[in-house]
Amino acid sequence: MKRINKRAMIANVLISMALAGLLGASLMAHGLAPHFAQMAAVVLCVALVVLPVAMSQLKIKLVHKVTGETKWVNVNKGFMFAMLLQRWMTRYLPKMGGINREIWSNYILENLFPDNSFLEMLMDESEYVNYLTVHTPQAGATPTVLVDPAFPLNGGAGLNVTQRTDTTVDWQIHVFWAGPIVINNAEMVQLSYNKMASVLYEMEMALRQAITDNLIIYCAPTGTATLPANLGGGTNNNILRTTGYANNDQANQISAPAYTTGATGNRLKFTLWDLKAAMTLLDTQNVPQEDRFIVGSPTAIQQIADDMLATKYRASLGDILDEHTGNIKGLVFGFKVFKRTQVMQYNNVATPVVKAYGAAAAADDNDAMLFGQKAGFAKAFGDIHIYEQLNSPTHGGDVYSVLIRMGATKRRYSELATGAIVQSAAA
Repeated sequence: MKRINKRAMIANVLISMALAGLLGASLMAHGLAPHFAQMAAVVLCVALVVLPVAMSQLKIKLVHKVTGETKWVNVNKGFMFAMLLQRWMTRYLPKMGGINREIWSNYILENLFPDNSFLEMLMDESEYVNYLTVHTPQAGATPTVLVDPAFPLNGGAGLNVTQRTDTTVDWQIHVFWAGPIVINNAEMVQLSYNKMASVLYEMEMALRQAITDNLIIYCAPTGTATLPANLGGGTNNNILRTTGYANNDQANQISAPAYTTGATGNRLKFTLWDLKAAMTLLDTQNVPQEDRFIVGSPTAIQQIADDMLATKYRASLGDILDEHTGNIKGLVFGFKVFKRTQVMQYNNVATPVVKAYGAAAAADDNDAMLFGQKAGFAKAFGDIHIYEQLNSPTHGGDVYSVLIRMGATKRRYSELATGAIVQSAAA
């Protein structure tokens, strides 16, 4: 075997490093991100060092297994390396198998919440996540604005300069876990989008339901927050009650049997009168007109649609409901309307309190619609972890579970731009 010239090798390494350094500097000078430029430089350096070695030849002895005949041949070192690597991969990689977590994580995130989910209306503050806590910046008092002031200001003494004090609203994201499920031949499943959809469908549906049910409750108004001074202070009465006023007529009050699990008696229906009251509440708080939304249960949405027909707000049911989603088309009093299986429930005290997730049903439970404007709410995504146990002898396959950290909240202590319409008991 030909002996390697050490001096030539050292010279080659030094020249390669110099050329790689020049390449990296040139790429960064032309605007390429530093980490990409560094990666390109490293690849060039390795190539310049390895290629001369790989292209050199090595003399090896081959022995025939039957005849014992020997023969000396010259082969490229690069070819030998490739053969050894292939044998190593064939022997050991099956034992190191498992899914590509990035593929599965991306798939779950892309499909967990569809585009028509009301969650798209919440401000995304994932950038403020610090482990399980979100630190949302909240601006202090706004500066004084003078119209046509007399100069010199304040008789020449100038105005008092105040330092704006900004704070943060700190809130928690929560942990959602689903699983375990058994997947056979998971490595092949991840190569097919349709197979992944089939395998993960039930898990995604369960996660979507549990996460959204909880996020809505985290956003539920309390009706006890304090308004800022520029709105007069006092209590933010952002919990409205259903009136049952049908056809825009206070003399025509309608009700229906309670429909939430375990509830008894009758409740005043959701009507356009109530949505108009929600609009008025936001208007009086100077909440922007754009990006307002309201979320209701199927029955609540149907009651609104019935009243829209009665008042001729829209000409026909086809003009009201989208035939594909069942959501109300367009805007209603400025609100984009979303429908989901359930929203949230409140008890029936003087100032209703939202019920916790999974709380026992009660006879006086009331369905509620959540409304507000984008700036009033926030959501944040922490991270996602996929756990796996390969070749489980107990379950006869590969076992997987998923952990997701996510949360939502009202963005302001004053609960501005948030509200709820809660059912009232019929007389």
